[in-house]
Amino acid sequence: MPAFAAISAVDQSQAIEPIQQAPSPAETNGQNFSKRSAPALYERNCLACHGVDGTGLMPGVPDLADPNGPLTQSDRILMTRIIEGFSSPGSPMAMPANGGNASLTEQDVSNLIVYMRAKFKP
Repeated sequence: MPAFAAISAVDQSQAIEPIQQAPSPAETNGQNFSKRSAPALYERNCLACHGVDGTGLMPGVPDLADPNGPLTQSDRILMTRIIEGFSSPGSPMAMPANGGNASLTEQDVSNLIVYMRAKFKP
């Protein structure tokens, strides 16, 4: 049984909350990204689980760089999964709605999808 299988939704939320509240690398390393720019949104909301290269940092996190991976799905499916949250088959943890950030707008999510497709070129 994977180590994360026993993590409750409350524990998942508590684990993600400090990551969401931490300053993003874009805010701390001298780069001048807007907090609403797609790279800054990715760093703040997606990086902790999907990693810099998109391959996933934890068991069950989908590989965004996989040529047959999730970024090959339609915008509508990706928007729905990001906005509502999603658990990949076999994953012990679900991605929280809006990546755990209730302030994400539909435009933010749309910009993230465009950014991730360009960055990871599946």
